[in-house]
Amino acid sequence: MNAAETLWKQTGADTGPEARGRAEAKLIAHLRLLAATVAGPESAPVKEGWAYPSLYHLLLDTGRFFTPAPLPQAIARGPERECFANAAALVREHGAVSGLTYCEGYASAPISGTDDFPTMHAWASTTDATILDPTWPEHGTAYLGIPFTHPAAWPQPRFGTGILQDPANLLAILRDGHATTSLPNLGRPTAP
Repeated sequence: MNAAETLWKQTGADTGPEARGRAEAKLIAHLRLLAATVAGPESAPVKEGWAYPSLYHLLLDTGRFFTPAPLPQAIARGPERECFANAAALVREHGAVSGLTYCEGYASAPISGTDDFPTMHAWASTTDATILDPTWPEHGTAYLGIPFTHPAAWPQPRFGTGILQDPANLLAILRDGHATTSLPNLGRPTAP
């Protein structure tokens, strides 16, 4: 049992591979729907020589799954709705000691007892791909994203736009097909 599974078991959450698998499948289905909308018959063609037509295609192709887990009590939560700055601050503060990596992508969480709601999100990852989510009051059910290693690209406090939300960064990644500062092997692939 890995660290995330141990923590989930202590909280009484549904931690089994089936529960995570269902949440991850829903997240993938949501991203596929968005990708189909963006690259449908009426959409503009991909620019000549570009690797991906959208963020959704990029995440479906290169994104990695991360294992949800409760935030340790020793780590303070950051302000709501500032996930990009919160995750970057957590990694800046603790990353060198604990090997944390800044990640961005999509994550799902239940909203007011309803079904999972997917949204753009950022979090920190441990070396075994367990998430530390310093923003949401409870951890999400599925996390799919890209780990970024270069601190200069991470969001700054009060200017919390994510790497994948900033047009200059995102367009370069969509054009080139991969972020040069990412860790492609952290996390689990979307396809077995």
